[in-house]
Amino acid sequence: MFDFSKVKAQDGLDFIGYGINHETEVVKIESIAEEGKTPYISIYFKIPGQDDGKATRVNEYMSDKSAPYTMEKLIKINNCLCKKEALSTKQFAGVVDLASTLTELWANRKMRLKLSAEEYMGVDKEGNPKLKTRVLLPRFNFCEATMPGAEHAPVAKEDSKLEFNKNDKYDYKRIAKEAPAPKENASDLPF
Repeated sequence: MFDFSKVKAQDGLDFIGYGINHETEVVKIESIAEEGKTPYISIYFKIPGQDDGKATRVNEYMSDKSAPYTMEKLIKINNCLCKKEALSTKQFAGVVDLASTLTELWANRKMRLKLSAEEYMGVDKEGNPKLKTRVLLPRFNFCEATMPGAEHAPVAKEDSKLEFNKNDKYDYKRIAKEAPAPKENASDLPF
């Protein structure tokens, strides 16, 4: 016997995944600055109305080399969520100060977001190798304003210019296939 009275239909994912996420809300920004490790910030995004525990985390590193690229991305997000001056008129002592201010500015604000993906080899619960995917902020063209009050005017869903192509290596980076094993007794001489 089948009882449908307790089944709740799902319209889609209940978390933010790679691709275009038309409704995205910033939950919080955390800073991680451990001794001897590269400092980074974690930005948590969720679908509006979802529990904060289902938020997707995106890490952005703040080393001397990566900080300028991360700061470009943060400015782009800021301009989709609030006015440019909210961020451009401030200076920050470190990642803790930066994360605290970004949380104040961005928490509960909504935008359209594109996340790229990168495959990596992880392990499952039993410790077996498993192909996994992490989400990343692309460097270019990854967010659009959806609420008034941002630096950029809100963009309607049907007017969105964001594009995602799983076959594009900048949108979805796959693990390289293993090189074929050489045939036995094969010579590597060119002639």
